[in-house]
Amino acid sequence: MAQQSAAQPTAASNALPFKLATRRYYTNPGNMQAITSAGGVSQIQLLKTGYLSRIKLNVSGTITLSNSGTAAASVTPSVFWPWNLLSNIRLSVNPTDIFNVDGFGAYLANMQNHIAFAGAGALTEILGAGVTAAQGPTAIFGTTTGTLSVPASGNLTVQVGQIYNVPVAVDPQLKTGLLDLQAAGLNATLYCTAGQVTDWFGTLPSGVTVSGVNLTISPQMECFAKPNNAGSQPDTSYWHTWRYDDYPWTAAGDQLFNPAPGNVFLRVLARFLSGGYQGTPPAFLATAGNPNTSNFGNTKVDYTGLQEPELLPAVNRLLDFRELHGFDLPDGIIPFDFRDGGGSVELGWDPRDNYNTRKMTYFHVTANTAITPPAGSIIRWYREELVPVQRVG
Repeated sequence: MAQQSAAQPTAASNALPFKLATRRYYTNPGNMQAITSAGGVSQIQLLKTGYLSRIKLNVSGTITLSNSGTAAASVTPSVFWPWNLLSNIRLSVNPTDIFNVDGFGAYLANMQNHIAFAGAGALTEILGAGVTAAQGPTAIFGTTTGTLSVPASGNLTVQVGQIYNVPVAVDPQLKTGLLDLQAAGLNATLYCTAGQVTDWFGTLPSGVTVSGVNLTISPQMECFAKPNNAGSQPDTSYWHTWRYDDYPWTAAGDQLFNPAPGNVFLRVLARFLSGGYQGTPPAFLATAGNPNTSNFGNTKVDYTGLQEPELLPAVNRLLDFRELHGFDLPDGIIPFDFRDGGGSVELGWDPRDNYNTRKMTYFHVTANTAITPPAGSIIRWYREELVPVQRVG
């Protein structure tokens, strides 16, 4: 009987795991971008290089306030300053938006994805101490905060310095979400829109105007080199997305969010805004320090098919969030966090678990009558998802 030769290993079977076969590197996609007006837009074409993990945006510069009056004028930055320095950050891929949030929404995404990238212990040191009820950290990267005094018949230069993180990979293990910038036909563009004057300062006093805007956006791409071996490539079957939808908030009672099912929901955040986008968020407790005066009641998640809905008091969702992340959310935000067995990536993720969140259809939050909304109020529903690449369109 002839002796059979041993099977020869293929290139794929000899392949190293992706993280052993790649290297991390940083690159800048061209020159720094200038924005010289409120509402100005910067468009940045990303380089076709490697796998994109995340983008850091360093926004710095000045905003000049001028006062034509004969007395000094006080200007109070809006409740979401300085995170709303940019009113929108959008990463578009062929031409689907995989990251599309307002500036404060980017802060919320950064709060949570910072856990994924660096661990809860670094949050205070990175983002600044002193999370307040509405705006979060009050002194970040040198931005001027607090009440501003504009001198009579004079000018005040407001220094700004803000860093935003656009998370592309879903976790530090790079389990999924890396964007193959060298894929044939793929084009990725980042759009950064500066806030309007009302975003930054609300209604300015009589005689006070914004006379100058001089902002510079310096983007930094974090990439990983593509291995030569086909068997060493990472999982790119999902895109990691952060997006939002605005729903009118017209009365107390059950507030409903109905996103399209089928994607893997990682997190959903309901952000209540009294009186519109720049409105003050309602406090969680009607009476500070009294846990029996919650402004929010039950939350619920509905599933397709015969699965029972998930029913949980809003306060328990906040408790779960603090248990998992080690910090509290600002006021007016109710989280739905799916981390264990429902598509989680941070605490042990397996694609076989994803069926749970793919069948979610409705999210509910009960707003009690103590916070009956004024005209123009909205609920901004943020959703963090894993989207199968073949379904993106």
